[in-house]
Amino acid sequence: MHARGAAVTLRKCGALVLTDYDGAVVWQAQGDESVGVQYAQLLDSGNLVMKNSSGIVVWQSFDSPTDTLLPTQRITATTKLVSTTELHVPGHHIFHFTDSSILSLIYDDANFHEIYWPDPDNGEYQNNRNRYNSTRFGGLDEMGNFFSSDFANQQALVASDQGLGIKKRLTLDPDGNLRLYSLDSSDGTWSVSWTAMSQPCNIHGLCGPNGICRYLPAPTCSCPPGYVMNNPGNWSQGCSPQVDISCAVDQVQPVQFVPLPGTDFWGSDQLHLNSVSLEACKNICRSDCTCKGFVYWQGTGSCYLKSFLFSGKAYTPKS
Repeated sequence: MHARGAAVTLRKCGALVLTDYDGAVVWQAQGDESVGVQYAQLLDSGNLVMKNSSGIVVWQSFDSPTDTLLPTQRITATTKLVSTTELHVPGHHIFHFTDSSILSLIYDDANFHEIYWPDPDNGEYQNNRNRYNSTRFGGLDEMGNFFSSDFANQQALVASDQGLGIKKRLTLDPDGNLRLYSLDSSDGTWSVSWTAMSQPCNIHGLCGPNGICRYLPAPTCSCPPGYVMNNPGNWSQGCSPQVDISCAVDQVQPVQFVPLPGTDFWGSDQLHLNSVSLEACKNICRSDCTCKGFVYWQGTGSCYLKSFLFSGKAYTPKS
């Protein structure tokens, strides 16, 4: 879209239309023609509304959030936040209510659909959530409190600068982290007053397929040995193997495993075996060309065969 020559028009049919310089429709909101839309108005809350001759709202932008929730705006069973990439297109991170009525952060693309907040390794009660409240209703108030129907004991998430008088917004950022921002009216800058993920390496998709996240001490992405970065400058696209291991029946290729001590790839377990030797775990993965690698826990003999290498995380050894 071109900024110069673009226009917003409220048409007689009740549609609010954004057009490019050449008249091409870029976006539109369709009001109900039968109720007689008379005018559009941008409220102090940031809500863009269309009203009829009686001043009744017949359409509002608050019902269609993008990546940001403003105070008094609500998230419901039918709405969601979607991250926006640096190219200003929808990303793969989603904030919405799941089918079990838990407000969650989810990574979603053609290969993965995984919850990463609240902690997927915990149950609802460990995460202070209540799946038996099916209201599916949440929002941010002007004090800086974010509430949701599934929060246990209705305990809100609170901004570090809780209080009236400071403009706030809740945004699902391009990196997949959900952050509450507060505006410094003196210089127009936004500062983080609450964040969902204190450990960014736990955000799914942060380093893309096959990528590994580690703290140095800031979160840093890298590729495993034998892999190369797909798109320099964009870790969300991850890494690709330099050698393609074919699943063709007539092609037998030697496979060598490269150890990655202290590294795990969350999820994508196609098989989990207990009390097996490291060599047995290797052989089982080697015999299945869809196995991309495995995680083996010394001591317990747990073997996790991976169909994808995703959400890789390197743990810092304890001194």
